[in-house]
Amino acid sequence: MFVDSNNLGKRKLLYSGTTKQIYGAGKDTLIMHYPQKLQNDVWRNHSSSMIWKYLSGMGIKNHFIQKLNLREQLIKAAETYPVFAKIYNIVPREMHQRIGIEEGTYFDKPLIEWHFKSKELNDPIVSLEHIKHFNWLEKTQIEEIQYITSRANDILQAYFYCHKMRLGDISLEFGKIDNKIALIDEISPETCNFWSVDVMGQMQKDEVYSVMKNMAKS
Repeated sequence: MFVDSNNLGKRKLLYSGTTKQIYGAGKDTLIMHYPQKLQNDVWRNHSSSMIWKYLSGMGIKNHFIQKLNLREQLIKAAETYPVFAKIYNIVPREMHQRIGIEEGTYFDKPLIEWHFKSKELNDPIVSLEHIKHFNWLEKTQIEEIQYITSRANDILQAYFYCHKMRLGDISLEFGKIDNKIALIDEISPETCNFWSVDVMGQMQKDEVYSVMKNMAKS
């Protein structure tokens, strides 16, 4: 479905943060805007749109509708959850500093951590017991989010490996769209960490954006 951005009507600012702005854009749709002041704003929008389209093609339900222009994308409105999942394939520096496992260690099985969404508290790690105790998610929702997280991770690992990048870890946010759990928010170099296939080491964001620019050309 293609939507002409000229037919979206008058916008209403619903949220304004340091990295993105959200506008109302008609019934059950929103516009996600990446401000020009952001570094890599255009490529952040492009890479996120590219990843969403790929996941959609692989059967992963998400909020993406279409890329509208250089800095904006049209998305479906969602009922958000207060927690998000972060899945690790490789031990990053911050985990090494937390629990002492050597940085760069590969997990035999990806590790999922849960975080409570709070910028003021720096998105603290929480346990499944916290989630159950405070009724943030139901048991079936936890199971479905774990499944989607693992499935999306498998798909994106293979996708990026073809472009000489190992997906080290990725943060995934979820919401409810049409009474079904779906991926929402953003997937880009800002929400993932990558390691080089050729030279074992964590890649800098500028390196990742450079690879994604080449992916867009191919």
